Amino acid sequence: MRHPYKKVTERIIAELESSSWPSWSSYTAQHNKLQVSKARDARIDEFLASTGARIRESDVADNAYYDRFADLITIPTFLRERCGQAEYINTLFHELIHWSAHSTRLNRSFDDDPRAHLIEELIAEFGAAYLCAQFSVTGYVPHVIYIRNQLELFDDPSTVFIAVSKAQAAVDFLQQLMRTCQREICARYSTSCLRKNELSRAEKKAHAKLLHVNPSLISHVRKGRTWA
Repeated sequence: MRHPYKKVTERIIAELESSSWPSWSSYTAQHNKLQVSKARDARIDEFLASTGARIRESDVADNAYYDRFADLITIPTFLRERCGQAEYINTLFHELIHWSAHSTRLNRSFDDDPRAHLIEELIAEFGAAYLCAQFSVTGYVPHVIYIRNQLELFDDPSTVFIAVSKAQAAVDFLQQLMRTCQREICARYSTSCLRKNELSRAEKKAHAKLLHVNPSLISHVRKGRTWA
């Protein structure tokens, strides 16, 4: 998968430097004009499954968040229904970038330092923008508005360059998890299953449970596909 880092970064920076910055009201107006799609994307579902991240949809949560201590991403169920697939996926990607900061992964620490916390929010939103571009997420997603609001808290342009670098590293890490998962599945099936035309439903479920991934990943790899 080719990384559109430069193109996405340049677009966001250009909009941040523009004299006519977008606002939440303009985002709402744009959002209301769209026919909001609630359709799922199998590629994105498979990518999320391949990371191994624990993701919980909640009927009672008011907002999405990553709990570092429980190592769990929680996202409100209503987000997909009210805001559509694009904003739902962007939010998931944002929290997934936070997930990559865990001490067992990229170990980005930000709890006790306000500036580090700001940079982490910028990392998450730039990372979400990169992933949205890679998976061609269509819809009006307010990356620039969110980044601008965070930058208003600190008058330090260097935070953008730090965030961009670490966001790219986070996306690279997630893509590596995806490739590793794909290789593991291929290895599991290389001896016999990949030579069979069909796998039984029971075999798919058994191997999916063993691999801790979505069953569709198995058929995806078995058919020789990639995620990009």
